[in-house]
Amino acid sequence: CWINWTGASAGAGQRIFDFGTDPDNCLYLTPSDGNHMRFVICQGGEEQSLLAPKLSALKLRHVALTIAGDSVKIYVDGEHVAATADITLRPSDIRPVLGYFGRAQRSTQALLKAYLDDVRVFNYALTPDEITAVMNDVVTGIRPSSFSDDESSITGSLSSVAFSFDLCGRPVAAPSKGIVVRNGRKVLIR
Repeated sequence: CWINWTGASAGAGQRIFDFGTDPDNCLYLTPSDGNHMRFVICQGGEEQSLLAPKLSALKLRHVALTIAGDSVKIYVDGEHVAATADITLRPSDIRPVLGYFGRAQRSTQALLKAYLDDVRVFNYALTPDEITAVMNDVVTGIRPSSFSDDESSITGSLSSVAFSFDLCGRPVAAPSKGIVVRNGRKVLIR
């Protein structure tokens, strides 16, 4: 997914995703556990995790996680940032039936304060080249890499723009909020 995490001050443990059946049988990814980005998979009382550098706040980043055989890897902006072969639990072990983006299995956990875009879940582990291809995938003729970290370029008003399009390529008159394509770029309207 593409993520612009705005909630660094909202506390640790916010979930980018959390799939499972309950808080003791789930797998999740958090942008920060306080010091690290953290992937966790737990079954009953057993918990296994992978730590990566903490996700930068207020920066648009592409984050990918792969699980294949005995290997779990995390990529940020197409670069491999963490890996382990020590995670032996698999999603099939917990048989997730609930899939959340931006919230946890536990209702007392803080909600994710972020903008998510182009979230994709595959039924196989992508290769590094496939992750790069997904990251650079063309959406209505616009590459996600055309996002900018400059706050002024991802916010604003459509008053001076003649044409905007939704992410499916349909023209929109005047969206009040959300992500649109404007002047060849994805733009977040707040």
